[in-house]
Amino acid sequence: MGIHVLTREQGIDRPASEVFHFFASAENLARVTPPKMGFEFRQPPPEHFSIGAEITYRVRLGGILISWTSRITEREPPRRFADTQVRGPYRLWNHTHFFDAIDDSPKWGAGREAPGFSRGEAEPRRRRQSEG
Repeated sequence: MGIHVLTREQGIDRPASEVFHFFASAENLARVTPPKMGFEFRQPPPEHFSIGAEITYRVRLGGILISWTSRITEREPPRRFADTQVRGPYRLWNHTHFFDAIDDSPKWGAGREAPGFSRGEAEPRRRRQSEG
């Protein structure tokens, strides 16, 4: 199995500092996670994402409850931050959030017109097959 790359873009018509602060605040993780995933913190989260901060939570993936710990590995306000999986369902999980200006306006976001996006790299864990 190889590494899979998932890229998502979304325009947000708000000032850069506001958008970055919203996404870089652990309290908003549940707000941006689809409700069907049942996001919940396992330990109190840090107030803000600083490099080295860890966030431990549970989510449902395919109906299975998964414990997950992420560590913030990069932080460049108001342009980007990144996290990596410390513990979870993937062998490798790197997730980078980019925030770039759309056109020449003072508004920021991650949209088709912008070079900004959220990118995740994942390598699934190999499933053991029974010999028979």
